[in-house]
Amino acid sequence: MKDNTNIIILGGYINGYSIARTIYETYGIMSYIFDYRSHFSSKSKIVYYKIVPNPRYVDKFLEYMICFGNKNKERNNILFVTNDEWLVPLAKHKEELEKYYMYTFSDWNIIEKLTIKKNLYQLCENIKIPYPHTMFIDQCNIDNIKLLEYPILIKPSNVVCYINTIQGKRNNIFNNYSDAIQFLNKCFQKYNDLFIAQEYIPGGVENLYTATTYSNKNAVLKGISIGHKLSQYPPEAGTMTAGLTKYVDEIEKLTEKLLKSSNYYGIANTEYKYDKRDNLYKIMEINPRPGIWNYSALKSGVNLFRLLIDDLICEHRKESANNIDTIVRGKESIVWFVTPKMELRYTLKKYNIKQYAEIVDPRNNSIEPFIYKCHIVATDIKNYTKRIIKNILQKMRKYIP
Repeated sequence: MKDNTNIIILGGYINGYSIARTIYETYGIMSYIFDYRSHFSSKSKIVYYKIVPNPRYVDKFLEYMICFGNKNKERNNILFVTNDEWLVPLAKHKEELEKYYMYTFSDWNIIEKLTIKKNLYQLCENIKIPYPHTMFIDQCNIDNIKLLEYPILIKPSNVVCYINTIQGKRNNIFNNYSDAIQFLNKCFQKYNDLFIAQEYIPGGVENLYTATTYSNKNAVLKGISIGHKLSQYPPEAGTMTAGLTKYVDEIEKLTEKLLKSSNYYGIANTEYKYDKRDNLYKIMEINPRPGIWNYSALKSGVNLFRLLIDDLICEHRKESANNIDTIVRGKESIVWFVTPKMELRYTLKKYNIKQYAEIVDPRNNSIEPFIYKCHIVATDIKNYTKRIIKNILQKMRKYIP
């Protein structure tokens, strides 16, 4: 493994660093991180950080990937992606790149079925997996959002297209028809695909659950860790900033059914919201790639990356992979956070959380150099200050005519 393998991670933010840290702690090797921006992981001593072309410019990006692959064609170049902007071009151009790289995710036809929300919800309808009451909105039926009970959640069906055109936050909550229709009309000036308008399931972020899984090339579930959010930013619908791993048997059953039915291969994050009105876990979306929970999965007791890489290496050597029908479950209770500790203490007190095995900040690594640690502290202070100022301004607007 050490002598002839490159681990290449596309994306250098928390998710990418968490993968690199898992690889380093598991195999003792440094990973490559490719990104077109400089993130905190560029200061790390456990990665080779490379600035590469923006994947939005597909031709230049592919040219770079082919050049790197050609220079390293004698090695096992294993690819991991951290968000859709990397996933989509690599999946669509697999035929050109697979001679240089070992893929750790499904083919494009499967990814498209899962990332386009209309396709995903149709699949859930067919296999009887609960999901929120949903409408698909285009420019012709935009007035149909009058028929929904407010508040509603509006999000793009085609996330990649939305990010490339609008570049705003994906999930937006509206309390009335007027604000919702104004938002949609503005977006449709640039974005030409469908929007999803769906009931907003009541309850806070503590009802948002994520199953982090690895399924092999036979779509057999091999490893799983489950957690729920404690905080996110933006607060109404955003990215997790703190979470708690908590195994839920029903979520495993739903996730296994979905991944098996879609013939899914690789690491995935499948997101649900618990609806207290009918006691159902309802699927929100699936990210067909590693997500931000990945280091908490390791600490909870399941090394998804080892399971995947060991299968890949066995396949490459034409050896029999471990096909024993056993699921490795991460059941240790882990608090995961990327916020200042003062903010975390408030969150744990808010939910009266006292029982857990460990508190983990995936960025906080004792072997990293001083400049790396200073960068983390400075980033936390900057983000915390920005959130405080934003909250003050929002409160002031209520009193300003």
